[in-house]
Amino acid sequence: MNTQKIIFIILIAANFYFCKAQCIVPNGDFESFEQVADTTPYAGYVEYYLPNGGWTESLPGNLIPRNFRGEGFFGKYEGDDAEGSALLLTRGVENGVRTSENTGFIIIECDSLPSTLIGDYKFSGSNLNSVPDFFHIGVYAYKDTDVIIPDDLDPHFSQFESGLFTWITLNPTDSFLDFEVNLSDFANQDINRIMIQLVMTADLGDFILTPDYASAVIDNVAFVYESLSINDVGFDNNFKVYPNPTSDVIYIKSDEGIVNIEIYNALGSLVATKQNDTKINVENLTSGIYYLSVRKKNNQIISRKFVKK
Repeated sequence: MNTQKIIFIILIAANFYFCKAQCIVPNGDFESFEQVADTTPYAGYVEYYLPNGGWTESLPGNLIPRNFRGEGFFGKYEGDDAEGSALLLTRGVENGVRTSENTGFIIIECDSLPSTLIGDYKFSGSNLNSVPDFFHIGVYAYKDTDVIIPDDLDPHFSQFESGLFTWITLNPTDSFLDFEVNLSDFANQDINRIMIQLVMTADLGDFILTPDYASAVIDNVAFVYESLSINDVGFDNNFKVYPNPTSDVIYIKSDEGIVNIEIYNALGSLVATKQNDTKINVENLTSGIYYLSVRKKNNQIISRKFVKK
């Protein structure tokens, strides 16, 4: 019997305990968009794409540009460097409406706090060297049983200075890089919602309109659960498995090359394998709990539990 299967027999025997539903970022791979066709007063007939899954443009920065010109914060990116499609973010466009700030968000209902939010991004920065430009990603985990959002929190406005969110500020880059938002500030809190807010700003004081514009792209946005327990064998800070739960594909990030991937069901039977890859398709698996075993090139075995939706 190989080492990977021995590990999972131990895991399965010990894994009879209650766990809360884990959080999933809806449409975090941005493969699902709605195509919108409209006739606007200034631009005439326009077509654009908006992401499905609950991703929402803020009203202050997008209501008028969308209705009058078909322009807004969200769009569809299909560059050769993306895995399929990705989410395009624009703070103003060339020969179009420009604003000093634009915002989008999503509110996710779940009751189990992830350890981090991860994803890929690239960011143009301002088209003018004289204008400092910033791209912020913030996360807020909270408890709210009566209304969609707390009375003092409006997701349509930037919450960058509210003190509620954990933020990262991303620097301009021409190629995709990883980002990670650590959610330890919300540890040991009772939650039922997580809000992700995307904010692009130009440092021009209180000016509403600006002479510049900027864009960013995000992709593969997912929550990661990292716990040192019987569910996670082999500790490695640079090893991540996402999304979890998943409905189709499991992605693996590792600083070491991957030799072999094995997936076992709750009975300990091997149900899927993959060699020399960083992802494995689980679309054909029935819903339930599974165990992922990854052997790296240095012969270390990392094991994780995941949920197939």
